[in-house]
Amino acid sequence: MKDSQTLLIRITCLFWIMTKLLSYRAWLAHGRQYPVVPPFEFLDVVPPVAHAASFFLSLSGLVLLFIFPRKTGLMVALLTIILFSCLLDVVRWQPWEYQCLFFLIIFIINRHKPAALFSAIIFVMGCIYIYSGIHKLNGGYLFVVWEQLILRRIIGLSKANIAQWNLHYIGLIMPIVETLAGVLLITVKNKKIPLFLLMAMHVLLLFMLSAAGISKNRIVLPWNVFMMLILTLYYYRGSQSFSLQLVLRGPNLAILLFWGILPSLHLAGYWDKKLSASMYSGNMKFMDVCVKNPETMPGFKRLFTDKNPYNTCTDGEARLSLSNLSAKEFYLLPYPEYWYYRKFKKKWEKLYPQADMEFRVYQYPYKEVVEIE
Repeated sequence: MKDSQTLLIRITCLFWIMTKLLSYRAWLAHGRQYPVVPPFEFLDVVPPVAHAASFFLSLSGLVLLFIFPRKTGLMVALLTIILFSCLLDVVRWQPWEYQCLFFLIIFIINRHKPAALFSAIIFVMGCIYIYSGIHKLNGGYLFVVWEQLILRRIIGLSKANIAQWNLHYIGLIMPIVETLAGVLLITVKNKKIPLFLLMAMHVLLLFMLSAAGISKNRIVLPWNVFMMLILTLYYYRGSQSFSLQLVLRGPNLAILLFWGILPSLHLAGYWDKKLSASMYSGNMKFMDVCVKNPETMPGFKRLFTDKNPYNTCTDGEARLSLSNLSAKEFYLLPYPEYWYYRKFKKKWEKLYPQADMEFRVYQYPYKEVVEIE
C-alpha cells in the first residue's frame, strides 16, 4: 500500500504543478488586467511580491514533495503556503485546486493509516461524481451543455433535427449515469462496473472537450486525465477495500463535512458552486460590465463587444464579458457567485473611477438580468 500512496502523492503533485503553470498569471498580481480580488479587504495591502513568492514557493514545494513524498513536514508547509496564496485572490478558487488541497490534507491526517487514506480519497472521488451528476439535472444543462455544446457545436445537428428526433431529454442520461457510478464507487465491493462507467465517461469528455475547444478552461483536459489515473491506481491494481467507517472517524469527519454534506447545500443556494463539484451544469452566473464611456478604458478596446446575446447592456454601452476577460488572462472562468461579483465591482470601480459603468449578472434561462449594487 505504501507504493500506492507514494504513487498517488506523486500523481497529485504532477497534476497540481501542471495546473499552476497553465494558469500562472492567476497566481501573480503584477502585469495583468484582471484585478486581484481577495475574500477579505485587509488582504488588499499584500504586495505583488508576496503573490509571486507564494507561487514560486508552492511550485518548489510540489517538486520537493514529488521527490520526497513521505515528508509530512513538507506537506504541512506546502499546505500553509498554498492556502495563503489562495486567500490572496478568489479567482484561484478553482474546483481542481479545492480537490488537491483536500487530497493534501488527507495525506497529512492519514499519513500512518493507509486504509483510512484510501477510503477518504475514494469518498472525495465518489462525492465529486455524485454531486457533479446531480447538479446537471436541470434545464440549463440540457440547453447550454447538451444541446448547444454537444448536439449542435460538436455533432453538428440543427435545431430542427434535435426537435424532430426528440433528443432534448436524452441528455439526462449522462448525469444520471455519472451520479449512479459515484454511488456505486463508495457502496459496492466489486468496482469493475463503476470503474468502467467512469472511465468511459472521462474518455467521452476528453473527446468532446477536444472537439469543442477549451480556450476558456483548458485545465479540464489534464484534470480528466488526473481523475482517470486515480481510478486506475486504486481499482485496476485492487489496493484496498473502501470503508465508510474510516471516513466517520477523527479528523476525517472534516472530509465528510466538506465533500459529503456541504455540497448538498448548493442545491438550495447556501454553498458555492465551485466548492460543490458543480461542473458544466449549465446554470453558471455570468457578469458583464456595461460601459457608457469606453474611451476611458482604452486598454480593454479589443475585449469590448457589440454582441449582446442576453440583452445585458443597452444601446450605446460597450459590453465587457468578465468570463472572456478571465479566459484571456488565465484560461480560467471567474468565481460565479454574487458575493464575489460585488467585491469585483467595488475593486473595479476603484481602478477605473472615471468610467461610467454598470455590472449585470445573468444565468439560464436568461430572462432576467440582475444589476449588482
